[in-house]
Amino acid sequence: MIMATFTGAPVGGLVGGQIVAVLLPHFGWRVIFILGGAFPLALVAILAAWLPGSPRFLARKPNLSPGQAALLQRLGIAAGRAELRYGDEVRDEAEYFKGIKGKPDREQRKQLASLVAEHTQHWSPSLATDPVEQALGSMITAKQKRERPRAKKPDAGKGGNVIDLMAVLKKSLQGGLPQRS
Repeated sequence: MIMATFTGAPVGGLVGGQIVAVLLPHFGWRVIFILGGAFPLALVAILAAWLPGSPRFLARKPNLSPGQAALLQRLGIAAGRAELRYGDEVRDEAEYFKGIKGKPDREQRKQLASLVAEHTQHWSPSLATDPVEQALGSMITAKQKRERPRAKKPDAGKGGNVIDLMAVLKKSLQGGLPQRS
């Protein structure tokens, strides 16, 4: 597929260029402009009507044509369409409530009301704090406050281990440097 993509684009450009080279002198640029816009639009309309939807869309449809079923089977999506959905979309709702029998009695309702009252609070922005954002902000301010190391200015009098090659060369030409043995 990748090879077809990389080779198909240059081949399409080459073929399109050859067609344009033949048509341009006879019909002018306006006809090529219309053909270059109308042909792709017509092709999109034809393909949209002819091609089926995506495999995920097809699997969710209740009634599949034999061709669509064959396409899904070829893609490895067999009759078990549940694998294309999230687990909570597939489970039966009765499964969630199967442990509950009847209505709660007075004592259970009191317990539930006290539980709700215990955990109910008035809204304040401090309830929705983001510790990661706070830590990141403190790291940024600490970095901004920290003094950056500054480059030291070299002393004019000291050369350190830097040697002026021109001065050494002139001195050697004058015979001022001892010869190595």
